[in-house]
Amino acid sequence: MFPKWIDTNEEYVTCLSDDIDSLVSCKLLEKYKGWEVGYFYNFKEIYKGTTKKVKAIGVDIALENGKTFDNHVTRLSKNDRYNIESANPNNISGISRDNYTNKYAMSTALLIYSIYDIPLPTTEEGLLVLLSIDSSFLGHYNEMFKHTHNDYLVKLGYEELIEFLDNHTEDDFRRVQRKYKMNSKIYMRCGRLKTTLILDKLSEILELDLSVPEHKFKINNKFFIRNMDLNRNRSYNKNMLEKSNESSIFSLALTSKNFVSKTNIMKVGN
Repeated sequence: MFPKWIDTNEEYVTCLSDDIDSLVSCKLLEKYKGWEVGYFYNFKEIYKGTTKKVKAIGVDIALENGKTFDNHVTRLSKNDRYNIESANPNNISGISRDNYTNKYAMSTALLIYSIYDIPLPTTEEGLLVLLSIDSSFLGHYNEMFKHTHNDYLVKLGYEELIEFLDNHTEDDFRRVQRKYKMNSKIYMRCGRLKTTLILDKLSEILELDLSVPEHKFKINNKFFIRNMDLNRNRSYNKNMLEKSNESSIFSLALTSKNFVSKTNIMKVGN
């Protein structure tokens, strides 16, 4: 049901975004697919850090067009358009603002582990960290959402994680998030990637090299960020938003049922 390109052996680079979910996902793709980080997107700019003449794949980015791995809800209504090249469970399941609470609400990293049948971390702490990424644990402790959350874990092939969640509390995962500063951002400073994430410890626990690229990046494009509250009694679609802003959408995600975060392209450079 996913786009066919996920099984390609062609050479690509990845586009990293600004959090641990994207970083872990990118490093999994680098290790198991050979796709190195070539771009960085912080929702205000895209930076290029590669000389390879190959196309990029977005990672944990709700791109409106082009190949990407994603976990966001991207449709404003059930008949709204969506990116058919996005490897996104919510697109596959027909999730939109209309049935928002049926969404896949776990990390892009966990999705990539499943797609490529990558071995999960072998320790309790490793699983705690993995399920803390993008607060993937959270739906399990919400009685209204628990069935949906468990159903997605079954679809991913991770029934054993349901038992793991049953044997832990929400506080266990909150502790891990604080301990390793997992809500910290990745950012660009003087052309180089920086972060306060505790990458040495996280690399050890997840059994995965999480070091960020050390080479310099150069700005490639700038974007307008346009966030908006949605009237709960009104229906929307992307064509309406583009008409009102008079520019095409680059990325768009519903971060709650009635709030949308999107970017529009403002070209600079080459």
